[in-house]
Amino acid sequence: MARNWKKWLSTALATSVIVAALAGCSTGKNENKNAGTSTSETTQTTTNEGQAGSQDPYAKYRPIEGKKYTFTWTAGQLAPADPDGEMTLYWEEKWGVDLDIWNIDSAQWDEIMNMKFASGEIPDKIRINSFTTLQKYYNQDLLAEIPEDVLKYFAPTLYEIHTTEVPGALNYGKINGKLYAIPDYSISGNFRSPTVWRGDWLKNVGIEKTPETLEEFEAAMYAFAKNDPDGNGKNDTYGLSTTGLWSVYGAYGYLPDRWSDKDGKLVYGAVQPEMKEALAKLAQWYKDGVIDPEFITGENKGGYFAISHAFVNGRIGYSSLGAYYHWRPKMSDTDADVIGQNIQEMQKVNPDMIQHLVHGQPPVGPTGKNGVPQSAIVSGVFDSIGKHLEEEPDKLGKLLTMFEDLVSSFDNFIIARQGIEGKHWEWQNDMPVRVGIYTDGKELSKIGAMPIMTIFTPYQYESKLLPLRVQFAQEMGMDKGGIRNELLTTLESQAKYWTELEKLREETYISIIIGDKPVDYFDEFVEKWYKSGGSQVEAEANAWYQGVEK
Repeated sequence: MARNWKKWLSTALATSVIVAALAGCSTGKNENKNAGTSTSETTQTTTNEGQAGSQDPYAKYRPIEGKKYTFTWTAGQLAPADPDGEMTLYWEEKWGVDLDIWNIDSAQWDEIMNMKFASGEIPDKIRINSFTTLQKYYNQDLLAEIPEDVLKYFAPTLYEIHTTEVPGALNYGKINGKLYAIPDYSISGNFRSPTVWRGDWLKNVGIEKTPETLEEFEAAMYAFAKNDPDGNGKNDTYGLSTTGLWSVYGAYGYLPDRWSDKDGKLVYGAVQPEMKEALAKLAQWYKDGVIDPEFITGENKGGYFAISHAFVNGRIGYSSLGAYYHWRPKMSDTDADVIGQNIQEMQKVNPDMIQHLVHGQPPVGPTGKNGVPQSAIVSGVFDSIGKHLEEEPDKLGKLLTMFEDLVSSFDNFIIARQGIEGKHWEWQNDMPVRVGIYTDGKELSKIGAMPIMTIFTPYQYESKLLPLRVQFAQEMGMDKGGIRNELLTTLESQAKYWTELEKLREETYISIIIGDKPVDYFDEFVEKWYKSGGSQVEAEANAWYQGVEK
């Protein structure tokens, strides 16, 4: 099997065709109509040239009294939004606008958006799903600058939340020092990947204390592989698989696929000398039969992406696959208490396993470091404004007041996300619980609620929506021991070099672990990585990093 991994890797690393830069994009398709009034209290409407005059620095951004605005709108969708959906009409009436929501299948998002841009259609409100896409849209001149002082004036709550909950968050929506996108983030970013043990296996092999150090971790891995922890009399268990490797790398201070801060500079984890030590240990473990030989293809064997089939099916005794909430058990009798997907799978396969799960901390390595993956400080999802609104500043200002309305209070936020209390959801044990057909998020999407009108999710609001998630993560200590990726932008050099650099990393690491290459090959890999474009990527990464306010 070891010799088939290159074929798998080649397939896994296949990349999408880069869409050529688009030119000649015109303004959005909708013309403004003259009827109705704005209802926003944030900005009292005036004419652009009225009494405010030149003394008002925001005069041109103020919505024009009596002008009926139409906004084209893109958003994440679970199902197509009905143009006459109840919540769509709710916000149209509240804001005194018409909303033209583009229903775009998420599986074809990039393709459809590229076609629209090529035909000159640019939405007023643009949902962006990655740092790469943000940079691409900027390069294609599709995005309006959002002056930071204008954002602060017309959307003060949104601005304050961004600058207090995640200080510096807005910097990740800036390109060349100017703001072009409002970042989204999630409370999930406060918590690392889980580190879950088969507690019954630990007991069966005579380990009474959850391993804390790398030495204790190693002893448990060997015991799981050699001492028949499931008691079936067969040699069919292993210590760890794909995600268990993260804990070993993290014990040496880095993760191979992430950029970390080292003495104020960004370094790529894969080429740090500490990774040679980690690889040496993993190579020995693989040789000794401690690592699942199927680790190359991963722990998940299809279906829901976060389920560790190797763990659930009793093949390994330790896993970090999935987010923290994928491992959350039942914590209350409330209908909103939806258990994690890994727990759901265990209920089908081996329900007795659930009561024996143990959540520990990533093992501490020889220099006192530890860690497993944790989400970046911002998610990579953004909301931007179409370039043409730079020529319609009053419309830009109106859109910002709408953004403000969606997050100015928890009441507004939950209406935008879940609809009307008593009809679409109700309070149960201090948790907002969807009712009837609206337990299905697709039904909320159809009427124009979640996620159509959710521009971002403040920590303070999300903790009220999902209190049990937060409670579980904190109780399990998942707010400690995480390693984030500190490079949160797309670099010009990455488009040129990154595919081959990542292929080189994957091939090298797998080759060393399975014994196809000696551990000392790591030094040759590092040299080759830098010569193959890594030096330029690292230089650009640090040029960006020095310009980001920490």
